[in-house]
Amino acid sequence: MKTRHVLTAITLAITLATGAVPVYATTNAWDQIGERKVRIEQLETEADALEARIKALSGEEAPVITTEEEADALAHDAALKKLQKDADSTRAAWKTASEAAEEASVKAEAAQDAVRDYQDACKTLEALLSAGMTLDDKLAADNARIAAINKEIKELETTPVSNAYDEQTLIKEAYDETRLVKEAYDEQELVSEAYDEEVKVQEAHTEEVEGDWTWTLPENASWADAIYKYGCICNTCNEIFYDDENETGQQKWSRHSDEMYVAWNNAGRPEKGTSPLWGHGGYHVAPRIVGYTVYYDDIYETVHHDPVYTTIHHDAEYTTIHHDAEYTTIHHDAVYDTEKINALKAERDALEAERETLLSHEDIVKKKEAAEQVLPMLLATAKQLADQEIVCKDKSDTATLTYQKALVGSVKVRTEQKLEELRETIDYEKNGTKFTDVMNPQAWYYDAVYWAARNGITSGYGEGTFQPNARLTRAQTVTFLYKMAGSPDVSGLSAPDFTDVQEGKWYCDAVKWAVANGITNGYGKGTFKPDVACSRAMIVTFLMRYARLTGVYTDPETTASFTDVKDTDWYVDAVNWAVANGITSGYGEGTFQPDVTCTRAMMVQFLKNFNDMANVA
Repeated sequence: MKTRHVLTAITLAITLATGAVPVYATTNAWDQIGERKVRIEQLETEADALEARIKALSGEEAPVITTEEEADALAHDAALKKLQKDADSTRAAWKTASEAAEEASVKAEAAQDAVRDYQDACKTLEALLSAGMTLDDKLAADNARIAAINKEIKELETTPVSNAYDEQTLIKEAYDETRLVKEAYDEQELVSEAYDEEVKVQEAHTEEVEGDWTWTLPENASWADAIYKYGCICNTCNEIFYDDENETGQQKWSRHSDEMYVAWNNAGRPEKGTSPLWGHGGYHVAPRIVGYTVYYDDIYETVHHDPVYTTIHHDAEYTTIHHDAEYTTIHHDAVYDTEKINALKAERDALEAERETLLSHEDIVKKKEAAEQVLPMLLATAKQLADQEIVCKDKSDTATLTYQKALVGSVKVRTEQKLEELRETIDYEKNGTKFTDVMNPQAWYYDAVYWAARNGITSGYGEGTFQPNARLTRAQTVTFLYKMAGSPDVSGLSAPDFTDVQEGKWYCDAVKWAVANGITNGYGKGTFKPDVACSRAMIVTFLMRYARLTGVYTDPETTASFTDVKDTDWYVDAVNWAVANGITSGYGEGTFQPDVTCTRAMMVQFLKNFNDMANVA
């Protein structure tokens, strides 16, 4: 198994160096080779960019430093941070001096303006009194004139030029409006009422109809008489002998019987009792129908007559409404001589201002003398503060320039360090041993694993693997930290008094070093528990102690906000420190997951973040 991994690593190294792909490479190997080639090309592109940046930083013209570059330089250069602080301090002092100088200048200018105003006021007073009048005479004259003006204004305000009047103005002329009272409509009026009329449709009459043995009473016939003659039938020959002279007879049929007939038996004789008359002896009397007399009565039909109406149209009805004309009353106020009134008021205001000036004569003279006395001191203070501002500005400019130059140098050093690390990474990517389970450059722990490998912090898990997802034990943790510290000599240290750590174990030296330097004091009850898995809370606690050991620890200025970390938890200080220094940003969704077992991948990422923060590895 071990041989196979070694051969795979050698094969990948040859492939990257020569570009040739061995015939037995699997599809996964093809993908890994391609990814490593892309990775190396990206790294070389980054290296070219860093070389170009170093060249720009070395030029005569001051390069523009990005915010990211400045932040990175300040994080790794204590001297630069002090120069920045000096520059900020001198800039703040310059700002304070500038504000003080500005304030003093404003005060001095205000004092100069006051002196000029008081001087002008004094000249005005002198001009008012230059006619040889005394102050009292001038005040008396002004008061008399003000009184006369007030009297004249009162008369003008009560005596209009034109009196008020009301004026009627037509708004709307009179007009007549035609308004509908009743709409037009049609009315139905009865001319004749409905009635029934009997109309004769048939006159009474008779009709003679030839006879037959059967017969149907015609429609509209009321009744009929059968006309027949008597005859005899021979018993021997069955012949009937009629005598036309024999008496005829009639039998009446009414409408309730539609058919009249005479029935005969099988011998051709009339049935007994079916004819009106029948005889005795050898001859039977039989009738012979010779015709009918049909009687028709008068027939009437009822004809219904509907009522008859006529339509009467009624026109619409209107009325005329008269609207009178509408007027409005416009009131015209009285008109006064406002122009003269305003002129008099202006004259009065000027006289009152003049009187105020005259009354404040002594006060103005005193204020003028006081302003003239204070002005030189204010001017001297303003000049002194202006000179101080110049000095502070020179100091600020010098400190800022010093910081800018140092910043360029620090950024250049940091860029050179990054370039050196990048070249080491490129060399390792091309020639270094690769872990068979860390081949994807896109894996979040890829850079951290190979950074740790390049710096001797790890050599893997065995058989060419790193086992990034394997749980991290306490023994592995102190070993990682021990190697990060440079594997210092511990030959003078005795083995710690742990029942489960024996001399000669692969982690014994690391445990000695960790205990001696306060990284750990064991698991309790005289044990170290080397095989117990480390939680995320334990790891940040170990790292915080390591930061104190290496002198890069600083108290966190902020408190981490995780839903699963309370202020009373034993590891809260370590979590706050780790977050504040960029060692970790949590586990996601606002949590830190302190009890989750730390993996080997997590550990090397924590260590790389620590290195980036402290730059001590």
